[in-house]
Amino acid sequence: MDLLQLGRKTSSGNIAVLVAVDSLTKFAMTGLVSKLSAEEIIKSILENIIFKYGISKMLITDRLHALVERNLKDLLTQ
Repeated sequence: MDLLQLGRKTSSGNIAVLVAVDSLTKFAMTGLVSKLSAEEIIKSILENIIFKYGISKMLITDRLHALVERNLKDLLTQ
């Protein structure tokens, strides 16, 4: 999973695209992000990935790890 920042805001106010790829099938899932905050990124993960495709056993990220790890872990263990 990674976050691709757009060069400028879109007309709908989004500034980044969240991209997740299933390692087995190579199926790509995306979501838009309007702010680079943990809450906004987690909202996009929930709405565009987990609620549509279910919870994954493993989530691999690079830079997103530090930003969302604690908040997402707390949310998923509730």
